[in-house]
Amino acid sequence: MFRFAIVSGIALFSVVAANAGQIQIGGANGLTPSTVSTAGCLSGAGCTEQGFVATLFQSAPVSPQVSGTLPDPAGDGGSGVNFSLISNGPGNNFWDLPTGTAGTSLTIPIGIFGVTDVWTMINDIESTSSRDVNVLFNFGTTANASTVETLNVHLFNGDGGSSTSGQVRNGLVCTGPCVESSQASLTGENFTTTAGPTVGVVADQIWTQPYTILCSLPQSLGSSNECGGSGAAYLDDQGFFFNSANLSTLGAGLTNLNTYLVSVQVNEISTSGSGAGLAAITVDAVPEPSTILLFVAGLGVVGLGRLRKRA
Repeated sequence: MFRFAIVSGIALFSVVAANAGQIQIGGANGLTPSTVSTAGCLSGAGCTEQGFVATLFQSAPVSPQVSGTLPDPAGDGGSGVNFSLISNGPGNNFWDLPTGTAGTSLTIPIGIFGVTDVWTMINDIESTSSRDVNVLFNFGTTANASTVETLNVHLFNGDGGSSTSGQVRNGLVCTGPCVESSQASLTGENFTTTAGPTVGVVADQIWTQPYTILCSLPQSLGSSNECGGSGAAYLDDQGFFFNSANLSTLGAGLTNLNTYLVSVQVNEISTSGSGAGLAAITVDAVPEPSTILLFVAGLGVVGLGRLRKRA
């Protein structure tokens, strides 16, 4: 009976664990078209899937290929965070948010209770000036609530020659003949969002690979003098810590810990040049109360069975 109780307890705990912890949005296939909404993108030039090799890395053949699950090995608070990169056919590795009209945004439905922190993988496609990005976190009292409270965090671009640090930067830095020839350092800060609460932000490099542009391949920046250029390709991540953010407009006593993260929106601010690229999202969450009650009730049933056996 004791063995049965142990097995039952493990099974119940597995149910709890399955409803909490680290969740890679989109599962093993990442942010495929079925897991995002492009309704907020520009008409006629909407958010599209692109390839790291084909666009973000200027057609440079990168080896090893960026695919599968990418861990964050850095000591930025994200150690142990894993990202599922998009698996949707060759050349589909990230979502390109175009510029041209301020406010271009990509929406990713989440619907997860008790989110403590969110990790994104965002890089600029190409930039020689400011290309800041807003990341909007929409919280509600149900998984798909239409009434939400939004925490809007502004990420600063680290490229363009004037910045020495930021939270978003280029996916490509050239040492040969191409546009971008500098790379700012990444830093984390505490940001006061438009909704009031302070969100802690960290940013760090999690992958890099040298490259050479082959003249036989099309150049994403459209300049023939980039043939033979070389440099390094990068992937960076950004971590957002909500710190029991007060969401009182949704109801008294409500925070991120007892509401749902309904969706995340990535908003490209620039009105010209290349936009931002979103590759992956991972969230950390606590269990829903109903799941905890299931766990407690299950343990009670197991305990009652043991008492009856003794009797």
